[in-house]
Amino acid sequence: MKKSYILLGLIFSLNVAEAQWVQTGLDSTLVVGLAISNNILAATNKAVYSSNSNGSNWSIVLDGAEYSIASSGSNVYVGTYANDIYMSSNSGNNWVEENSGLPGTDYVIALAICGNNIFAGTNGGGVYLSTNNGSNWTAVNVGLTNLNIRSLAISGNNIFAGTNGGVFLSTNNGTSWNLVNTGLNNYVINAFVVGTSSVFAGSEGGMFLSTNNGNSWAAINTGLPINTSVNALAITDNNLFAGTNNGVYLSTNNGSSWSAVNTGLTDSVVSLTINTYFVFAGTNGKGVWRRQLSEMTGIKENTITNELSLYPNPTKDYLTIETSSNKELSLEILNLIEQTIYSSVITKKTVVKTSAFPRGVYFLKINSDKETEVRKFVKE
Repeated sequence: MKKSYILLGLIFSLNVAEAQWVQTGLDSTLVVGLAISNNILAATNKAVYSSNSNGSNWSIVLDGAEYSIASSGSNVYVGTYANDIYMSSNSGNNWVEENSGLPGTDYVIALAICGNNIFAGTNGGGVYLSTNNGSNWTAVNVGLTNLNIRSLAISGNNIFAGTNGGVFLSTNNGTSWNLVNTGLNNYVINAFVVGTSSVFAGSEGGMFLSTNNGNSWAAINTGLPINTSVNALAITDNNLFAGTNNGVYLSTNNGSSWSAVNTGLTDSVVSLTINTYFVFAGTNGKGVWRRQLSEMTGIKENTITNELSLYPNPTKDYLTIETSSNKELSLEILNLIEQTIYSSVITKKTVVKTSAFPRGVYFLKINSDKETEVRKFVKE
């Protein structure tokens, strides 16, 4: 069954039965980075591609081999194999080269953005900082004893740098760095992602978690293949995804355990990103794949009759629910990790205020004495 939704002025079809990974294009391509800035952007070993159709079609927006990508709103930054950084202020439609102050001899492997501060990690020159949207760059390496930067992340006032020799932490915007390796047993750090009160690090030998801003780390590998290389991380709500040499794994309990969600996926994963509907995986040589977020988090639509309608869908401020039943029915609204965020009793026609709901996909459950009907809706 297909439903058409309108998002950001674009019409696309969402196939509710898409319960496995689907290759979306860019065949025979290494996808080193993925980002969302209105469209889906893929940095590859050939070019930067953009898709406004959730990966169904791609077009080149920046030619040349790339190494990293990061976005914040409509600002997008790309690091290249040619030791350059390109910046777009309009979601990848136009680009300018922003290299003033960069050494010109080191690949830009990692990028992280926090407001007007952009950090660039290189493969031998350490970390560079721009405070003016990339117009100028300054080396910020005091205390960095390993200048081979593989990953960067920002958590409040803390900047984390993953290297070939573990994790370095700066609490003063990169002015100085300290090594924070307590608890790590693998020091090649490929990826970070920041949760509500946790920092997750993916290494060449598995996953680590810090709940005290990097002062100590604990291995969290239950369910992951032994010594698997974790190459990419992404998080939405309590759903933590790890892209590995063995595919994609999901944890819904802060990394305490992991489950493989690899149906249909046939390559190692080196990059991840998430939008409202899909998880996108960039692979080592087979392009970009996608899978519906809801299909991996346990809740399924269950349309029993045509006697229930909800509108508008997508919604912003209010959702109207109508049923032909003359009996009182119990109503629940659940998020993607099956938490009930709203409950009530309804008859005939009910209006639910949704303006305070975060943007995303939700499930509406109507329970009668005989059956339960589940419908999906989108909050923009």
